Amino acid sequence: MPPVAGVTLNEARIKGLITIYRRAIGRIENGILGASSFEKARRAALLKNIQRVLVGLKRDVDHWADTELKAYYLKGIKEAERGLELTGAPTKDLPPFTLIDQAAVSAITDEVKLGFAESIRGLSRSTQRILVEAQKLEVNAILAEGLITGATSKKIAGEVKQLLMDQGLTGLVDKSGRKWSFESYTNMLVRTKAVEARNAGLGNRMAQYGFDLVQVSDHNSSHPACAEWEGEILSYTGQTPGYRTYDDALSSGLFHPNCKHAINPIDPKLAEETDAYDNPYNYIDEPGGKFEGGETSTEELPNISISKAERDFLNRKGVKFQSEALLPDSQGKDIYGLWNPLTRTIYLDSGASKHAVNHEVAHAIDRLFTGGNSMSESLAKNALQRETDAIVFRRVMNMGFNADEATALLEGAAAASGADVISITKADRYYFEQLDEVFADGYSQFKRNPLEFKKYAPELYKIYKGLF
Repeated sequence: MPPVAGVTLNEARIKGLITIYRRAIGRIENGILGASSFEKARRAALLKNIQRVLVGLKRDVDHWADTELKAYYLKGIKEAERGLELTGAPTKDLPPFTLIDQAAVSAITDEVKLGFAESIRGLSRSTQRILVEAQKLEVNAILAEGLITGATSKKIAGEVKQLLMDQGLTGLVDKSGRKWSFESYTNMLVRTKAVEARNAGLGNRMAQYGFDLVQVSDHNSSHPACAEWEGEILSYTGQTPGYRTYDDALSSGLFHPNCKHAINPIDPKLAEETDAYDNPYNYIDEPGGKFEGGETSTEELPNISISKAERDFLNRKGVKFQSEALLPDSQGKDIYGLWNPLTRTIYLDSGASKHAVNHEVAHAIDRLFTGGNSMSESLAKNALQRETDAIVFRRVMNMGFNADEATALLEGAAAASGADVISITKADRYYFEQLDEVFADGYSQFKRNPLEFKKYAPELYKIYKGLF
């Protein structure tokens, strides 16, 4: 199961910030309502007092931002460390608060302070607007009655009070023209940025440890933009192929204002099943391993990011890995990996990616797992026949095409990709018709993102998940 909890906010501290605003606004309103006159000199004196209130407000809210947002960021760091510890992932010694962390907190804090400053400027403008309106009321009364009497002053005070009730001291008008009260704007801003600070602390600490994959919390959100992403594994930096990214989630509406969704280390059970954290720099599409001495066993190739269960299986079956400068195929396409069933050897070119490693390992599993016929011709055959289209479609998507292009390509039509027009060759189509190749490509897709794979290939998901 994916991590359930979202980001927990310190409601008492947020309430304390709202109280700071309320007190400042109360002092300004009391100053306006208590004014005996709104003529120029007295209005200037009142504005001077109000400015002192605003300066004090800015000092207090900036202090809140400096203190609280760093605390949320540090909370993210601690939760990253605790989550990785639960998965058994290897980590390295890091300072409690690195230069990267300092820069990240500073950026978030500065953004919040700019929001506070804009809201305070809005308060200043609103105050001046109310005072101008109050002066107009006073001038109109003098023109109508010739002087200000006690009854006139009382009437003006009532009208100024009504102005404050009707128009209020609006803190901010956004780009869409929406007027925000100080309480609603402050609530939105600090809640949104507190969640951002916590998630940044977790994501940045994960990246500093060399881990890129994080999982979105799942609390049955009714918000459509959030529900789509709940439980999904994301690439925080965008450097792990096969996963949608943190930025993708942001741009689609996850982590919207007032959103409480968290990113977390992958659920320990899922991390164990998928070996997501076996390789401490999992965001780098690394070569298959350090090959310097020709033929060797998997025990001597720790940089190959396969699980211990896979490694043990291959060793039991006598499978070897060997570095090889592989030549392009007959179509001129580069080959980075090759499985030779006769010699039980997986050949990997120096440019072999994780996908290439997983693909060739899958060929070995397919051929050797049952001890008889290959899995693609026996245990997995029916599932492959039913889910080949889904596997092939995702393979084409992983080549860099969008869904429409992939559909067109698989239908044998030409599809545009930028300025180029490309098509699937006969050799490609023949490749897709081989169940062993589909088995291997499906296994690599499963390893990349098992939760996403389960959605479009549920039968194969059960088979792959049950292998080890």
